[in-house]
Amino acid sequence: MLRSHFWSFFLICLLSACLWGCQETTAQMESYQVEVERALSGQVIALSTPVGADPGIYQIRLAGIQAPDLAQAPWGKAAQQRLQELVELGSVRLELVSAEPDDYDRLWAYVWRDRQLINQQLANEGYVLVDQSSLASSPYQQQLIRAQERARLVGLGIWQPEQPMRLTPAEFRQQQAQS
Repeated sequence: MLRSHFWSFFLICLLSACLWGCQETTAQMESYQVEVERALSGQVIALSTPVGADPGIYQIRLAGIQAPDLAQAPWGKAAQQRLQELVELGSVRLELVSAEPDDYDRLWAYVWRDRQLINQQLANEGYVLVDQSSLASSPYQQQLIRAQERARLVGLGIWQPEQPMRLTPAEFRQQQAQS
């Protein structure tokens, strides 16, 4: 029993060391400092200031992750609340994935608060799934995957053995549409 706990602890420490050692990667993406108003969901933030010179862009979709739908209780609201805590009352740095807004007038970005990659932090704490299909050219691909794997191994958030999230956000929305 003690031996099992030792190896679990050792694995957690090893993964944590890997995550801390890979905190900020130099990337060639457009970067903007903006003020956050609030979290709209577990993966979208509303800004108090527009992105760059474009006065119409006030929403950012965090790249590389999929948060539970807000109606996907209890995980959706928990992810939104945690994102709010991480960006609350302050400015963040955005690394834009694309300069073109999506169908919902949002830009996709990696969001940094001080030296913390918020996208990674949400995965590390088990609040979101990593969207591996969107990570092919991401400089943060390995960081995000390791963060999710750590949360899964430890059983955090959506990975809790007692109450795991059984449907991906897309599966949940599809099921709701059929109801």
